Amino acid sequence: MQESHSQAPRFSQLTGPGRPPADCRLCLVRGLSLFRPFEGEALARLNRLRVGTRAVSAGMPICAPGFDDGHVYTVFRGWAFSYRIRDDGRRQILDFHLAGDLLGSERLATASPDVGLEALTPVLLCAFRRDALLAAADDLPAFGSALSWMTSREGAVLSERLVTLGRRRASERVAHMILELWTRQRWREPDADGVCAFPPTQRHLADALGLTPEHVNRAIAELREAGLVTLASRRLGVPAPQRLADFADWTNTYLDPRPLF
Repeated sequence: MQESHSQAPRFSQLTGPGRPPADCRLCLVRGLSLFRPFEGEALARLNRLRVGTRAVSAGMPICAPGFDDGHVYTVFRGWAFSYRIRDDGRRQILDFHLAGDLLGSERLATASPDVGLEALTPVLLCAFRRDALLAAADDLPAFGSALSWMTSREGAVLSERLVTLGRRRASERVAHMILELWTRQRWREPDADGVCAFPPTQRHLADALGLTPEHVNRAIAELREAGLVTLASRRLGVPAPQRLADFADWTNTYLDPRPLF
């Protein structure tokens, strides 16, 4: 049975193939080079803070706008996105979240229910109670530093997104977003030979970039014709990353390695 928009989430303590291990030190996601690892007492404390795991089907809410379940999550597997809904029903996607990303960080400072979280693909999440995580940040400098770093990084991403929405043409917006997501996913699929999973639809990209799906479709066609991207069966390739970066005025400096909860 699926969780409703207002139900308290259900967590599992099951471990095994395809699930997060009971010991956070053994987590495969933690071993990715894009994360700065915790050590010693900080990692042991993190292991005790995890309340369980949660599976959410594609297209289902993780936390709907207007509902605060008191938890933050780390994506163990799959893609999710955060969003806001206008009064007229229009959706603005704020960011896409991949394995290792923290969901719900905006609620660490204030219990704001305005931001919703949704599974783009089937996702498996590690759950932490927000109040316990904040208490740990008071006790351990490593946690407080990690939370500050994550907040700063999200600010850098939002600043870049603001430039994209305000000053880039449609094709440049799409190119910038594609290269960002390709880079983030390639860091998680280092042996994918330049092609990686890319589950967002044209509607998702449109809602993230302030465009219509038709604008996104034309922009992708332009990038394909120029030999800058390949996109088929939810697999994305970037044959000439530097050419695409030059076209989109893109650098990866705002995506530096970060702590992992």
